[in-house]
Amino acid sequence: MLGFILFGVLSCCSSIPITGHAPLQHAPAPPAQPSHVGDVPLIPTAVFVSADGNDALNGTTASTAVRSLARAAALLASAPPPTSLLLRRGDTWTSELALTQLVNVTITSYGSPSASRPKLWRNNYTVGLSAVTLTDMSGVVISGIDIGRAFFGIRVLFNEPTGPTAATGPWVSDCVLRDVLGSEDRECLQRTGCWATAIHLGKTAADASVSTVKNLSITNTVAVNCDALIRNGAQYHGVVGGVQLESMAIRETTLHECNYNTVELINNTNSCIANCVFFRDGRSPTLPSFVAGTTDVIVGTVIGNAILNNEFASRGELGAAPDGCAIDFETNATGTQVAGNYISDSYGAGVMVFGHADGSNHELLLAHNVFNRDGCGQVKGDHGAIAFVHPGSTGRLKGNTYVRCSNASVPLFNDVEPNASFYWEHINDTVVAAGEVAQTPNLTVAHVNGCADVLLVPSIAANATESRAAGVSAPALAGVRYTTDGSAPTATSPLFPDAGSVTLCRSGVLNAKRFGAELIPSSTASVWVDVQPQE
Repeated sequence: MLGFILFGVLSCCSSIPITGHAPLQHAPAPPAQPSHVGDVPLIPTAVFVSADGNDALNGTTASTAVRSLARAAALLASAPPPTSLLLRRGDTWTSELALTQLVNVTITSYGSPSASRPKLWRNNYTVGLSAVTLTDMSGVVISGIDIGRAFFGIRVLFNEPTGPTAATGPWVSDCVLRDVLGSEDRECLQRTGCWATAIHLGKTAADASVSTVKNLSITNTVAVNCDALIRNGAQYHGVVGGVQLESMAIRETTLHECNYNTVELINNTNSCIANCVFFRDGRSPTLPSFVAGTTDVIVGTVIGNAILNNEFASRGELGAAPDGCAIDFETNATGTQVAGNYISDSYGAGVMVFGHADGSNHELLLAHNVFNRDGCGQVKGDHGAIAFVHPGSTGRLKGNTYVRCSNASVPLFNDVEPNASFYWEHINDTVVAAGEVAQTPNLTVAHVNGCADVLLVPSIAANATESRAAGVSAPALAGVRYTTDGSAPTATSPLFPDAGSVTLCRSGVLNAKRFGAELIPSSTASVWVDVQPQE
């Protein structure tokens, strides 16, 4: 039996010991809101909002809900913390939710459990417009909301120098971040100024100060059809850079058909990306993987971060851009750990160690990852499982498994410049052929009565003459495990039911992966299901 090791499912809240590197402590859950002031019970102020509410009312109960987001924001501004903004499920707002100088605010939902998440949809992709803007805020929790159809989904701003220089959060969980899109002009999209961002952090004015955001967290969330998930870098459409992230955690979250530099680990310390799925369907005739994409995770000016147990599938690249990789160590990355990930079908390289001219990435650890047929489709010189571009970077490759391309000329380790990997140590590499990998599940969706059935279609290896009406064949189902909470499937996730379908009654993703005896597990398949219940 082929020996195969994956890191166990780790929480970014835990210490993560890796030989030769100090354990990392990662972002805790949002703190509990205070319940007392001295001996006096503290009752959070709640503001209820519904699409048929009345702004002349006080919003303190569901029966006295206000209608507009502007009225709700004004009520929150006049209330002592902690406060809650409750949006009715099944309702939609197309104006901006703008909150300023508040602390300990929870934005969540109320109403029928069978109704869809409340929607904050701008339905306007003009550059710079946001669905949600949080200015000089700290301690914000956003849970169970559908946000997007704008250039920015959630924009977090600091009004320097009058605003706070440090903040915590936001904590985003069980949300949908959808259709956060910039220009459709492909030439423009090759320049970062046209990329839209689901969560963008920045300042409103340029100065020498640095705002620090601690413990930002994104969990059990789906980002679908977004240019980028999170950015905190350079000046961008009136939002100035200078935001430092500490102990950020992105966990159990799926990025489905998100296209450009999806996650920035830039100006970032002691943060973690774990148990996530970065998925692009490279087979789709309408979404070829090479049309959109540069890097799933771009790393620069960071210390002590971890990328653990994630699935990266079908990363593409833009035109002549020298990218098309799951992870790009661009510059000044020190002590980053990349462990237990499954990186498949990257158009360029699985991991690129770029480093600029001075090779400025140091003490990197890539351990117990699977690189499955990366760089097989690209014809330029920077393809392969791992591409080392400039000499001088240092690191260790330990216990990784590499699945070769059918084209034997594609290198596993590619020194783009001579001796670029000179200071890298190789320990216990395993190289296998494509035939030793389990077959990726084939999923399709059928919408029925306000819900959706995700069907596991018989694979080519199964009995092709067997009709779906007769049931899915045992070989097609064997070893397929799935998740619906945004996390990457593992060998302990639920098995796909014998009936060959899973029913979802609210919008989300189903991720599936095949685990076969004596085989390396398959790459992960993912389907986005947009369910609008009959309300």
